[in-house]
Amino acid sequence: MICPGIFSYETIRESKFLTSKHKVMKKLSLCIVFIFLVTKILFSQQEKDSLVLFSDLKYHSEFEKTALHNFVCQKQDTFNLFLAIDEQMTAEKATNFYKTYKSVFDELKGKKIDDKKIVTNQYY
Repeated sequence: MICPGIFSYETIRESKFLTSKHKVMKKLSLCIVFIFLVTKILFSQQEKDSLVLFSDLKYHSEFEKTALHNFVCQKQDTFNLFLAIDEQMTAEKATNFYKTYKSVFDELKGKKIDDKKIVTNQYY
């Protein structure tokens, strides 16, 4: 038995409405994509990239050059990288600072400061 409402005029009209709705949605989505592509092309970055090559860097001192090279190329010497911000820093001064740092660190390590329990109670 065939359902009487399947082939009626109203269902045919609704299906035409749905297909016209789909056509409108397709046109709208194509317009949106077109507008997006046009704006992307028009407003894209037209300047050269601002990345700096490692070979183009200028240094304030030989110490800075060595410290940066050791950090970037050899993945070591982070302590000297932090000291390199000072334009007057030399390798001798950096060695003295590192010795001081290590002695303080070793002294704290000897006291086993990491093993100490942190007091969370506060007395007023």
